[in-house]
Amino acid sequence: MFWVSGLPGAGKTVLCGATIEQLRKDSGALCPLMYFFADRTQGRKATVFEICVSILSQLVLQLGEPHKALIDTYNIAVSHGRSNISEADDIYDLFIAIASSVPTAYIVIDALDECSDATEITSWLKKAMSMLPNLRLLCFSRNTGLIRKELDSCLSMEIDPALMQSDIEKYLQTALLELPCTDSDLRHHVFVELSQKAKGMFLFTSLCVEALRQAINVRDMLGILDTIPSGVNETFDLILHKLNTESPARQMMAQKIFRWTCLAMRPLTWPELQHALSWDPKSQTFRKEDEPFMETVSILSRPLVEYQDSTGTFRLVHASVYEYLCGVSNPSRSNPNLEKFLVNPHLAPTELAMASLASVIEQSTRAMTRHGNGLHPLAPYATKYWCQHVSQSKFESKIYEKYCKFAECQETRVNWIVRWLRIDEEYSFPLQRIVTLQKLVDAWILDGGKEPLSSAVVLEDIQKALLQLDDLQYSQSSTLSQGEARSIGNFERLTCARDLAREYTKNNKLDSGIAVFEDAVNRIEEQHGRITVASCWLLNALGILYDQQNDLVLAEQIQKKALTCQKASLPRHHLDIVLTLNELGRLARHQGQFQSSERLHRDALSTLETLFPENDMHVIWTKNALGRSLLKQGRSLEALVLHEQVLAVRTERLGRTHPHTSWTLSDIARCHAQQTNFDAAITAQEEVVRSCQEALGDDNPDTLWSKNSLGILCEAVGRIDDARYLHAEAFKGQVECLGVDHPHTRWSKVELVRLGQGDDFQ
Repeated sequence: MFWVSGLPGAGKTVLCGATIEQLRKDSGALCPLMYFFADRTQGRKATVFEICVSILSQLVLQLGEPHKALIDTYNIAVSHGRSNISEADDIYDLFIAIASSVPTAYIVIDALDECSDATEITSWLKKAMSMLPNLRLLCFSRNTGLIRKELDSCLSMEIDPALMQSDIEKYLQTALLELPCTDSDLRHHVFVELSQKAKGMFLFTSLCVEALRQAINVRDMLGILDTIPSGVNETFDLILHKLNTESPARQMMAQKIFRWTCLAMRPLTWPELQHALSWDPKSQTFRKEDEPFMETVSILSRPLVEYQDSTGTFRLVHASVYEYLCGVSNPSRSNPNLEKFLVNPHLAPTELAMASLASVIEQSTRAMTRHGNGLHPLAPYATKYWCQHVSQSKFESKIYEKYCKFAECQETRVNWIVRWLRIDEEYSFPLQRIVTLQKLVDAWILDGGKEPLSSAVVLEDIQKALLQLDDLQYSQSSTLSQGEARSIGNFERLTCARDLAREYTKNNKLDSGIAVFEDAVNRIEEQHGRITVASCWLLNALGILYDQQNDLVLAEQIQKKALTCQKASLPRHHLDIVLTLNELGRLARHQGQFQSSERLHRDALSTLETLFPENDMHVIWTKNALGRSLLKQGRSLEALVLHEQVLAVRTERLGRTHPHTSWTLSDIARCHAQQTNFDAAITAQEEVVRSCQEALGDDNPDTLWSKNSLGILCEAVGRIDDARYLHAEAFKGQVECLGVDHPHTRWSKVELVRLGQGDDFQ
């Protein structure tokens, strides 16, 4: 590993590019070269996942023949309903497996300091270096304290500005030929002046050349040359001073360009930026007649913003431009003539939030056609990122009113989810991602003292969106071609159904949730004369809701109906059949048929283990269900082994406080209790309570039930007062959120009476 550091604008990226070109010439076909240019010219930074995916894709392309590990990973993803790589794939191990097959591999990374987490990235790189003796790594970055701490032990060099002078002079000799003047003496004068002021700074030099290109005559060029300062920020000041001489309308357009290019979540294409710039804050509409000309945008934003032909996007020319315009390293906010061009961190996000929300609302009124039609080019961007823009803005009544217009109509909300699912394959569990995005907005609303949509409403919207996606796939009039619609795997659909079951129960709406699925099933049967294999997930979901309703017989009947349909149309080991077997195993456990439950889960697991790695979500879900069946049979040692395997994977993949991780930890506590290891059981269950409080809140039914479980353990070791307190806390919350007739509430009441609490707790 070799580290090259230097000052901002000192030519690190230029040197990086030259190094890559030289390596391309020197390395043979059997020695692949991969590179990544980090780009913090947007508000977000590159993640270790994005870097690894980019490097991995370059490696695969250069190898020609697909590696077996890649094919296996792809087949797993397809079986999950995905065609794109995502965070669910073990891409770091995949990279090591593929890279180990070549004699030598080169990786070059530019602007490591502009990535999201340098520690995480360098940790991955160091791990790869330790496992791949054939790997050669070259990194470029600023010499920041964090980077120095991470890379101080490797070979390094710092770019000496004095040594860059000859390269800058070579650049000037070519660049100055493009100046509008023909006088060789004038060009020589410019060459001498810029050479002396450059001081090894490539960015400074290129900015000066760009400023001189805009001169209208010799006098103007000499005037620009005389006012050129000695420093990057000072040069930015000069550029803004020149903008300040433009007409008010052109100044306002430049300000909008800077706001969108700095704060957009990704570089915007020209149609997207053009439409965004037509947003009128006063009328709160996009005005077609206000869409600017591309040449005008280029002239006003140059040289701080450039248009890249290769990507068709506008972006800032350097990370230092972002830092300057956003005030990270800019003293110019004290100058009113310049400050108006800078991006106000409190006011600027409002414009993007309002425009994005308006775009989502406008698009929801259109018929469901292609997501990227020319009439509304900003719609795909707004669909994906409006939640981030709203959550990053200061709470204001006008944004909240615009949000309320979105939130008050379920059709608008559902259409947004459908469009999001159709354009985004970045996330392995998109339904969970939608819930996370909504939580960002909820936090923003709560900060403003308002009440957000309930989690039950969000899940109902997801439910309807899934049904609408099914309708689109069945519709012969849909304009979607194969591959355009986001495929949602049935495993995730059923995970969503379980969440729906809990939320419907919490809000006493289980009957209405069941009715929605029943109507969908009836509609499919009316259209096709029978339930189709593609719609069997609806039967699975119905079975989950019937189970939650404690109608175990009906739940089993509906799951068996799904299984019959699937076996008639699918291969024996198809994933959908395995999912249904697991649901039947769960129902068997709920009915006390523990051996039957164990058999069903083992059948499912034997198939899953041939399809997926041991840390796959299907595998660990099945192991967890199998562990519960074993525990019910008094086989706590076997169950504990499975639950600990599940806990390790869920902790790594989901986090220690994720609800699914907490449920597994609660299973482990029960295993310890069955072995009379109550100290370990109480320690585990106390962590469950804390995690549920942190992740779900104090009044969530799962949090309250975790207190009941802890109360049982406390009673087992003679801590009766603690047991009473925990059951009383749970009972109080259950009365409020579930009602007095809910089984959990009634159970807590019985326990309190049995423990001698009396009726005073009511």
